Parts: sequence; structure tokens; C-alpha cells
Amino acid sequence: MAQRLKNMRGKLDDIANDKNKFDLASRVGEIAADHTYDWRLTSSIVNESEILGRGKEKEELVNILLTNADDLSIHAVWGMGGLGKTALAQSVYNEERVQKQFDLNIWVCVSTNFDIKRLTRAIIESIDGASCDLQELDPLQQCLQLKLTGQKFLLVLDDVWDDYNDRWNKLKEVLRSGAKGSAVLVTTRMEMVARRMATAFCPAHGKIV
Repeated sequence: MAQRLKNMRGKLDDIANDKNKFDLASRVGEIAADHTYDWRLTSSIVNESEILGRGKEKEELVNILLTNADDLSIHAVWGMGGLGKTALAQSVYNEERVQKQFDLNIWVCVSTNFDIKRLTRAIIESIDGASCDLQELDPLQQCLQLKLTGQKFLLVLDDVWDDYNDRWNKLKEVLRSGAKGSAVLVTTRMEMVARRMATAFCPAHGKIV
């Protein structure tokens, strides 16, 4: 047994040396991380023919968005993975009545990376339909504030895993620049995230409250 452990330790040392020599570990890790994130990315494009059994929930959400008169209402759809939260949000987002209700319609996939600079830039790019070269948080937030001021907007934050409360609060302050009736729709599989972020939330399989 001692000899087998010694041989195994030698093989592990050889692997470690090869890793350092060829920089294998960092490259594999970066690729794996990128692929994981890419796999989670979503967009606002939807195939309505593939959405079944969501008519009631869709109509409830649409009515909430159409009748909202608050400064900034934040609604969350939560439930376990695979229940169709993103599909429901896509269907609501693309509803003609909703599109006409808002001056700006913005879709951003959050996933596991609630990076406030990345999200602020993504919102700006969704509004402009072009890339944004700003890198620092202050100019990014000032730019977004300018674009939202006086505009009634709908922002979908899809697949939120953690809001990192302080980061969400910083983003939310900028979002308050929008006109009355502006709304944020969050999808998440975490009930805790839904309760922290939203002014109202609903399970993907239940009733909107």
C-alpha cells in the first residue's frame, strides 16, 4: 500500500508539473466557466407555439403591468428549474399590449453573475442596440440614468441566482429615474431572492400576489 501511494504521489507530481509547464489548468477552467455561462444565456425571443398551459399566469402578469401606476414596481416569478419561468417572461415581454405600453422594453439575462457594471452596460446596450464602451460604474450609471429619465420602461432580469443586496440596491436607485408606470420583472428559482428584490412576487406554478 505504501509503495502504491508513493507511485500515485509521483504521478500527481508529474501532472502538476505538466500543468505548470503548459498552463493547462487555467485554460480548462476558463473554458468550462465560459461554457457554463453561455449555456445559461437567454434572450427575449420566444416561440409562442411551444408555450402551453401558461395563459392564466400570462394574462395576470400582463394586467399587472398594464395597470401599474407606481414609480417603480418590481415583480418576481419564482419556482424550481424547468417550470417555464423564462418562457412565461418571454411571452409577457412580447405581448403586443405590453410592447405598446412602454417606451423602452429591455431584456437582460443575469444568471449567476450579478455584476452591477456588466448589468448596467447590458441594459444600456439593450436600449441602444449597440455596444457600450464605458467601463467604470459612475459613467455607466450616469449614462443609464440619462436614458431612463422620463421614459416608461419594462426591464426583465432573467434567471437571477443572487441579488447581492447592496448591488441590487445600487442598480435599483438608477432604475428609479424612469417615469411612473415603469416596471421590473425578475425570474428566479430562489424564493429568498424573489422576496428580497420584488415588491410583489408569484410562484411560476401558482397565483400572482
